[in-house]
Amino acid sequence: MSKPDIYKILLNTLENPTKLSILMLLTHHRKMTVTQMSKFVRVGKANLYHFVGQMVKDGLLTKPETLVKKNYVEKYYQLDRRFFEALDPSEQRKRLKAARPEELKTILQSTLASIGLDFRLMAEEIARADDTTLKQIAKSVAEEQITLSYSILSDKAYEHVLAELKRINKTITELERHEKPSLQGNRMILIGLPRFTTEEG
Repeated sequence: MSKPDIYKILLNTLENPTKLSILMLLTHHRKMTVTQMSKFVRVGKANLYHFVGQMVKDGLLTKPETLVKKNYVEKYYQLDRRFFEALDPSEQRKRLKAARPEELKTILQSTLASIGLDFRLMAEEIARADDTTLKQIAKSVAEEQITLSYSILSDKAYEHVLAELKRINKTITELERHEKPSLQGNRMILIGLPRFTTEEG
């Protein structure tokens, strides 16, 4: 049997907003049942079971941990760390750049929608903050460990900032090479979107 192409599996996952949303969910909650996932992912439960099953088969998720509670059985799924540890960020970017325009369109659309879920989950976590967490938030803001920026820039300014972001991405890639991926760690989300023009202008 030939070895599965983990990069092809990853790109197929990036094209599917449901699968990508499941990944996002499991970076916030270490393990979840399909019923728990269905509260956040807006697809039918049958479809959700189907996608989760595919992700287990592809190695993105571990085989479920089965727990018996009273008269029913619950199956908990979590990210399979081995899949993500096997990824080379440089090869990942190479494959992404080689994707067809239609694939890139789907990947971008899916990624932005799933990041929206990621932000919503973070907002809900902050809304539930207790006194200890509130002190941590205040400390993080005071020490500029939390940084938020939203800007609409001219082409020249965008190119300047983009060069800085590329340097940051290079630093992140180097760090990822020497560290095991943290599936529940500090979040660094960098998004730069140029202005796209249509045929009508």
